[in-house]
Amino acid sequence: KKSISGENEEDENLFDSTIFQIDFEKAIEKGTALAKGIYLAKDIVNSPHNVLNSQSLANTALQIAKESRGRIKCTILEKKDCEKRGMGAFLGVARGSETPPKFIHLTYRPKKTSNKKMRKIGIVGKGVLMDTGGYNIKTR
Repeated sequence: KKSISGENEEDENLFDSTIFQIDFEKAIEKGTALAKGIYLAKDIVNSPHNVLNSQSLANTALQIAKESRGRIKCTILEKKDCEKRGMGAFLGVARGSETPPKFIHLTYRPKKTSNKKMRKIGIVGKGVLMDTGGYNIKTR
């Protein structure tokens, strides 16, 4: 059967196919997750210290893990945990903060897509929330 444009109606209904819908929905889901991640990163980077401190950043990390459906594990090391581990440099920088230090460790476990052994990749980042850049701001 021909349509007004002269094309087969079956061809015009290509976008209604189940396979296309599944692929389209997956793409939308991935794009939405990516956009949310980008906006969250921007919000974290642009937040002033009176809004984003060690506690609120730790809460954000815990929320990310909670929403990941088990793919991200979040471990927060408190000051005592850091002292036990001998993290002197970290604790030295943290002494200048009004809020207690939090060492945030996120672990991502992707879905296993095949029987192949996956390579492990480590990403290390520094999240100093307030750094005066070496200025002497002591009152004495």
